[in-house]
Parts: sequence; structure tokens; C-alpha cells
Amino acid sequence: MTIVYPIKKPGKDHVKLSPYQYKKLAEKVFDRDGWQCVDCENTQMLTLSHKIHKGMGGGKGPGDTEDNCVCRCMNCHDEEERHLNGRKKK
Repeated sequence: MTIVYPIKKPGKDHVKLSPYQYKKLAEKVFDRDGWQCVDCENTQMLTLSHKIHKGMGGGKGPGDTEDNCVCRCMNCHDEEERHLNGRKKK
């Protein structure tokens, strides 16, 4: 099983978690979601995904919290990002 921890630059409207805090948050969310993608149940290439994305106000409100995050595989995460950005599937 591979877990992907994205490296993100700090935004202006949210506090960036330390790598340790981010890893702990991801582990809590992954445990809650059964270590599988909430969309397709894949157990490979998992990443933390935001319900309310930082660019859509998630950084000002819920941000990096258990309630605002879910476990997704990279394929579903990328598809969600394309949907939010108005891009078609490759």
C-alpha cells in the first residue's frame, strides 16, 4: 500500500500543518475511512482530499480537519480536481 503525502505551499488564508501534523491527520482520516478510497474502494496510492477545498473557502473555515477530509486514491482525487477546475477527463 502506498500513501501519497502531497507537498503544498502555504496559502494566505490557512495555517499549514507541519509534516508530522499532516501525517497524523491523514492516519486518522484513513483509519476512519478504512484505508480505502471513499469513491472507488481502491487501497493503493491513497491521499488526503478535502471536502471543501482550500481554494473554495476550505482554508478559511474547516481546512485541514478530520471533518473536512476524506481518503481518496490519486485517480479519484485527480478526477475531483479536474471536475472542480472545469477540465475534462484525460
